[in-house]
Amino acid sequence: AKEIIKLYWSKKRLKFDNKSQIDWQFIQDKKDAKELSKAGFSINQIEKSMNYCVNEYPNINWNLGTVKKAMKEVLKHD
Repeated sequence: AKEIIKLYWSKKRLKFDNKSQIDWQFIQDKKDAKELSKAGFSINQIEKSMNYCVNEYPNINWNLGTVKKAMKEVLKHD
């Protein structure tokens, strides 16, 4: 799950002012990241889904929940 969160934060270009903010955001993202991991999706598939979100939803604040939902589109083309 940590690798997924690290990739997500990188794609979103998240910046934090202190460790408390990092800890808070980690807790927010942990559940969805674990679900993606437990479902057996590869990091490559997850990254494709994130890229899909970047391209298809440029005007919304997508998150890992959106990445989970977008996985259906990625699997169609994988």
